[in-house]
Amino acid sequence: MGLKCSQCSLLIINSVFAMMGLTLFIIGCLVRFGSDTMEEFFADRISGTWNFMRSAGSEGNMENFDLSEYIASIAYLLIGGGGFFIFVSFFGCCGGIGKIRCCLIFYAICVCLLLLVELALVILVLGFPNK
Repeated sequence: MGLKCSQCSLLIINSVFAMMGLTLFIIGCLVRFGSDTMEEFFADRISGTWNFMRSAGSEGNMENFDLSEYIASIAYLLIGGGGFFIFVSFFGCCGGIGKIRCCLIFYAICVCLLLLVELALVILVLGFPNK
């Protein structure tokens, strides 16, 4: 009974994370390969922000600002993060359903590493707020 419940919960949780990863991956692909639409969308907001900053007295320089470079960086981050979520969730699902020990060990190592990275980022953000 307990084993079936843990297998079921592992499958459900990893299915949700796989769907989240797929969503991130699709959004990243849309942003990266449909960048003309995104660039037009963000260009209006960027120009409005710069106009507001100039009216407030800021000396912002728009000549060296390349919006497509930032959009591509965000898109690659979304694609990589989504792919990683899908990859780890796949091992969690396969290990849970098939009771494959090496998949479960790999999954556990990945989850532990993610928790350590998250903990380190929280310590850096809260420990050094001005940097």
